Amino acid sequence: MSGQSLVIPIVLWGRQAPSHCVCSVLLAEDQCTLITGCCDGQLCLWDLTTDHQIVPRALLFGHTAAITCLCRAGQGPDRCCFVSAADNGEMCLWDVSDGRCLEFSKLACTHTGIHYYNSGTGGISSNRLLCHGNYPEVLIMDAASLGILHSLVSKISPDWVTTLTVLSSPGGHEHVVAVTLSGYIKVWNLTTALTGLQEGEPLCEEESKPISVSDCVCLTVCPYSHRCLLLISQFTWRVLDSGDFSLLCATGPEPGKGWAGGEFIAPGVILLWDEEGGAWVYRLPSSCSPNSKHFRSDVGRVLEREPASLLYKTVTPPCDKELLCSPVLAYFPTTFGSGGMHLPQLLIWGDSSGRLAVWQLPTDHMHACDLPVSIVTSLATYFKSLNPSPAGIIDQLSTSDKGPLLITASLYLAGLGQLACGRNDGSIVLVPATQTAAIQLLQGPHTACRGWPPHRVLHGHTGSVSSLLYPRQLYQRYDARWLLSGGCDFSVLLWNMASGEALHSFCVHGGEITQLLVPPEGCSVRVAQCVCSVAADHSVALLSLKERRCIMLASRHLFPVHLVKWRPLDDYLVVGCSDGSVYVWQMENGVLDRCVLGIGAIQILQGCDEAIPAGETAGLPAVNLKQAMARRSLAALKHAAHSKLQTFATNLLTSGAGEKDANRKHVNQALLVQALRSGSADPLLHVLFINVEALIIQLLTEEAAHPVVGATSPESLHKAQGLLQRSGLAGHAIRGGRKAGDLLQQVKDTIKENIKVNSTHGVSRSVTTQHLLSFISLANTLMSMTDATFLPENNNQDPSRSQQIDTGDDLILNSTQRPMKQVVLSAASAMPIPIKEGWSQLAALHCVMLPELLGPQRFKAPLLEMLVKRWQDRCLEVMLLLRKCAAENHR
Repeated sequence: MSGQSLVIPIVLWGRQAPSHCVCSVLLAEDQCTLITGCCDGQLCLWDLTTDHQIVPRALLFGHTAAITCLCRAGQGPDRCCFVSAADNGEMCLWDVSDGRCLEFSKLACTHTGIHYYNSGTGGISSNRLLCHGNYPEVLIMDAASLGILHSLVSKISPDWVTTLTVLSSPGGHEHVVAVTLSGYIKVWNLTTALTGLQEGEPLCEEESKPISVSDCVCLTVCPYSHRCLLLISQFTWRVLDSGDFSLLCATGPEPGKGWAGGEFIAPGVILLWDEEGGAWVYRLPSSCSPNSKHFRSDVGRVLEREPASLLYKTVTPPCDKELLCSPVLAYFPTTFGSGGMHLPQLLIWGDSSGRLAVWQLPTDHMHACDLPVSIVTSLATYFKSLNPSPAGIIDQLSTSDKGPLLITASLYLAGLGQLACGRNDGSIVLVPATQTAAIQLLQGPHTACRGWPPHRVLHGHTGSVSSLLYPRQLYQRYDARWLLSGGCDFSVLLWNMASGEALHSFCVHGGEITQLLVPPEGCSVRVAQCVCSVAADHSVALLSLKERRCIMLASRHLFPVHLVKWRPLDDYLVVGCSDGSVYVWQMENGVLDRCVLGIGAIQILQGCDEAIPAGETAGLPAVNLKQAMARRSLAALKHAAHSKLQTFATNLLTSGAGEKDANRKHVNQALLVQALRSGSADPLLHVLFINVEALIIQLLTEEAAHPVVGATSPESLHKAQGLLQRSGLAGHAIRGGRKAGDLLQQVKDTIKENIKVNSTHGVSRSVTTQHLLSFISLANTLMSMTDATFLPENNNQDPSRSQQIDTGDDLILNSTQRPMKQVVLSAASAMPIPIKEGWSQLAALHCVMLPELLGPQRFKAPLLEMLVKRWQDRCLEVMLLLRKCAAENHR
């Protein structure tokens, strides 16, 4: 889909919820939104309701690796943003209310912790991020642009920083106190870094002091006195004086406890939690209280017995299965919400099974018994509570005696309007995309028809289908009937979609097929008729569809294959592995040319991305004469000898075919189906992208294809009315107009009820803007057409009729499977006014009456920023509409 088009995404989740292995937790400042990051790179936004319920609102896809940390990026209701960092160096700035990604950056280092800081220097408030991780500096970044402003470096024993905090001194200066991996505590003057340095200039530490603790996991300052620091390592925890870092109290290792974090929750009271998910609340001795006369009375003395008294501990929620990794806990202090309401202290817990647990800590901290959990929920629990359950793309075709069949691979054939779904039983289903989506999203008599829509099932794999490829969708040189599938049975099958027959089975790999690729233009004639398969045994093969055999097998890779690139002019197949190594293979004879590591490997991969001139890719030989002589390749010598004679003619043919392919690829499709996998072990979910602009163009094209000449002049209308009266059809026309008006009134009433119950206009302002622009522009388009109604003629056809597929190059399905044909243009009606009034009323319902119908709590106003960006939209209907919406919103 083009980035300039108005596109509406619709997600078909399926019955099984995403796994969502929680590895990071963050609570918004107003305690209304909870953000969780998972090991698969997704972020989930949860709404915390006033009746102590946690409801998932949105699942954000923005990272390609596990989330390492989350942090707030602003203060106040007008700056409700947060930052997420991933294991591969990615950073994203998100809007909490809309779920939009505002900024994105990627560094060559991994952040393990981010600390938010509001500088407020020079009378101007600025938001900064203090980042640390697997690198020997502390990076100061701008929270709005994610750009690096300064870096805090070390002169003495530089090492990775494991944890840090910001400490305020009595003189008004603020310092960064950090602990390194080797056990050094370091101090930087943060005020100097923000005011006295040029952008990009590093700042060295003011103090560096070794401590007898390594592998620290948490360092926090007491927010009530700023005189105590809580330092937590894996086996011990201690309290330090923030003035000279002297030891106030300490504990020895406790059997069965590996500490993971802690915080001050009250003066003299700390909260600690371990790696197993348990939490304990301790009261510190009087020697750690600045208001006590015994403060610093035990400086430097390591007590053999436990110096703090246990107040209470939390009750861990029961788990019916073993966790894959340690739970993550986070403490959020008490704040003041809207209207000065006092918000409680919360302890939030998330685990690898996707469960969330919330404890509301008491204010007196004098519990004699264990603290029970307040809320426990998960995505799986929420999915089970939904009625009806979330729909999948082919739920009506995925039932069996052993339970529902899961989709493990999916491919949308845009040119055919078909969707190919591979399942865990080894079968492949070919089904019309629009019809199977209509069954899941729309109500009608077609939902009760068994076996609807018409489909075909291909059986051939003995294990789950892991990948699908339709090569004709990428290049026109392949047969339009060919479909390839790879499975967990280590085989690649070539299918004839017209007959449903498996033409050939390639069994050359020793592992699950992970990818199926197509060679680019410019390869030799032999390679151009091949596909590339990648397997889990680190092997890569070229499979000839014409010769029905493997012509090259590259199986010397020591690590999993990460990517495959091509150098057609040099006859090279470049394979990149997960360890950074690059293998260069000769496609003509399957010889390993070289294996490169380091900077050389990066340069080779960058060279594959360079654009190749059209004149060079048009020739038939894939190697030049010098390379052919060095490799003693007879076929390459023949190609090189004939290349100069055929260059001119081939250039003409290739340029014409290239323009045709480019035009075919860039045709705006009204529907695009994209499969996503939320987790490595989860079934696929599908996103339907509906291009509103392309849909409007298709509707107007249908209108132009059925012109009503008689409706353009009063004389012809008068003649048509007399003809209807003489033939006795006037009563039928009037009743038809009334029926259409009654139908649209019924639709409007139904929409009102559905909006009140299942409205999405309260999710975010961006979602409201997209939905309103799409619905009203479509309603205005239908209102301008000649009697456009949604009539059930298409649904009266026999759904059991078998699917007809042409065996020629233009593979076309029967007329009942053509996408976007639900709008029927009825030119026979002589009373189109009620229909147009109905569309006008529906548009007015969404444009004017919707805010009053839902109220301010369930309706979020359209986003003016999105309206302004489309001020000069190329679609006239959308442009006129958004200008009206922008004017109304501004008013």
